[in-house]
This record gives sequence, C-alpha cells and structure tokens, in this order.
Amino acid sequence: MDGIRDHISRLVHIYQEVFKNTTIVPVISADCDAGAMMRFPVVFPGKNRDEVLRRAEQYGLQLKSGWRATLSEQSDNSRFPNAVWASRNVTLVPLYTGLALKSAESLARSLVQTVRQLETR
Repeated sequence: MDGIRDHISRLVHIYQEVFKNTTIVPVISADCDAGAMMRFPVVFPGKNRDEVLRRAEQYGLQLKSGWRATLSEQSDNSRFPNAVWASRNVTLVPLYTGLALKSAESLARSLVQTVRQLETR
C-alpha cells in the first residue's frame, strides 16, 4: 500500500508542476492527501470543457468529465449550485498505479498544449 500511495503522490506532484502557471486549474486543496486520490480534478476557466475534451481526444488523450449532469432533477439545480458547476466544469485526469511517471508528464504537457491551441484560435 505504501508503494501505491507513493506512486499516486508522485503523479499528483507531476500534474501540479506541469499545470502550474497555465490556464489549467487543479481543484484540490493544499492539504489534501495526494496519495489517497483516485483521479486528479482540473478545470479550464473560460474554456468550453466539451471543446477541450473533443480536441484532447483528437490527440489521443482520453479524459473523463465525471458527470454530464447533476443527479437531481433539473428543476432542483438551483438548490445545488456547486454540483451543477462541477458537472459542467470538472475534468478528471488519471492517477493509475500502472501509469509511468514519464507518461503522466507527457499526458499533462499534451493537455497544456491542447488548451493553448484553443486559446490561439
């Protein structure tokens, strides 16, 4: 278990470093237990997430958006503003135990490049 936690923590650190000073914003607290994470949540402020995901897929990046909608009835959405925001904005970057550190860095850099290309359009 310690080896798995260590590997996941290293992946989280790689993503944090690559996404630093970019428009990709991690959605984790500074005191989170990085080794216990299952996915690395990010958002793309000012970008259409679906467009980012479409563009990323063209470059071979298979990312999860988690949720397309909230679990509540649409008429109840005003009662759950954070859930609505998350369902429309959060993307989950993988933290697999079998994901090599170099591959995680490559994935993160490719995502940064994908988002930058959308900014120059």
